[in-house]
Amino acid sequence: MKNWTKIVIGALLISSIGLMGATGLGYDRDHEWKPESVNLALRQVAHQLYSLCENHTERIEAVQQSDESTFSIKLNEYIDYDQLPKIMDRALKDFDITNEYGVLVKSCDEEIIELGYTYVALERNDVACQGREHVLDCSLIELIIYEQKRKRPIWNYLLLTLLLGGVIGLLVYSYVASEKDLTKDIPSEDALTAEDSKISIGSFVLDHNNQSLTKDEEVVTLTFRESKLLHYLATHPNQVLSRDQIQANVWEDEGVIVGRSLDVFISRLRKILKSDTSIKIKSVHGIGYRLEV
Repeated sequence: MKNWTKIVIGALLISSIGLMGATGLGYDRDHEWKPESVNLALRQVAHQLYSLCENHTERIEAVQQSDESTFSIKLNEYIDYDQLPKIMDRALKDFDITNEYGVLVKSCDEEIIELGYTYVALERNDVACQGREHVLDCSLIELIIYEQKRKRPIWNYLLLTLLLGGVIGLLVYSYVASEKDLTKDIPSEDALTAEDSKISIGSFVLDHNNQSLTKDEEVVTLTFRESKLLHYLATHPNQVLSRDQIQANVWEDEGVIVGRSLDVFISRLRKILKSDTSIKIKSVHGIGYRLEV
């Protein structure tokens, strides 16, 4: 009972502090956004979009400002448009930019508008063209900031604060309840024995634990997702695997939603395996992929 008492008191204190501050949060603060903040927000967006594609080496281009309220940044990579709205909105909030806005995605060469949405559409969960594939391997993301401030209803903050107090209470309780089990060593689902970690694929040997692929003593280091994807394909040789199956077994447990990203990783694996002609990753139109060995 003592632990429960502490948990309840702690949750109530957190909720009370949040409720007292919520009256101020319900209104926009009296300040204007700064171009420097927009610059940093767009660079954060570019970094996160590159990270979704496992591209950690691409140089992030400088942000361009074409007029007082229009900013753009160039990405030399296929972007996950389904993830862009949430990433953009989170970045703007991180830098306290509270104005309404619009986003355009243009082709780098001709600057033709290919995709776009407004803050209002995001609020309604009605962003056009989400779920559809696009063919841009180089994109210009343009952010237009409007003068009108976003509406920030106080009740949203009140409800969020109450929920936060409850969640924290549950987390603390879970921690206390599991304290007695800390001495138990629970193996990870993805943990494999040294023997199970290694699997032969034609003339290659994949070591999933070490994320490496070896052929004739030549070792290729794979990224985490490359290794996980190849291991899943290799453990289901000559079987047609749907895109949904691959997503559920390779990505979904990590909270990552993939679209064209899967095709990008398949393309990378094909390049790595091309030296062995007995191995092919075949596309099965309208379904998914099959590793032929």
